[in-house]
Amino acid sequence: MTGQTIGIIGLVVAALCAFTTYNLLRKLEAYEAVIEEQEAAIAAFLEQTSMVLHAMRQVDEKKMFEQDDEVGTVFQQLVDIVGTLRPLIYGIPDEEKQAK
Repeated sequence: MTGQTIGIIGLVVAALCAFTTYNLLRKLEAYEAVIEEQEAAIAAFLEQTSMVLHAMRQVDEKKMFEQDDEVGTVFQQLVDIVGTLRPLIYGIPDEEKQAK
């Protein structure tokens, strides 16, 4: 092989490497954008769930509904949802489980 042939092969390999790097970078940025959107949606869901739980507790000041068998299940499910999401999003422990 001559030096010119090796140079051409080198240019082709470099062009292929540049193309694949650009393609992977573009895909990575798209995945990061999707992840950021999902994180924001989960955080919004946590905030809404926390507000619903807080509102339900305000309505049920005497804890009559929270300790009821059927309605208490809904309270417990909300506490579990908030308790699962809070550490994932904020990295802080669940306040509900520590209060028990």
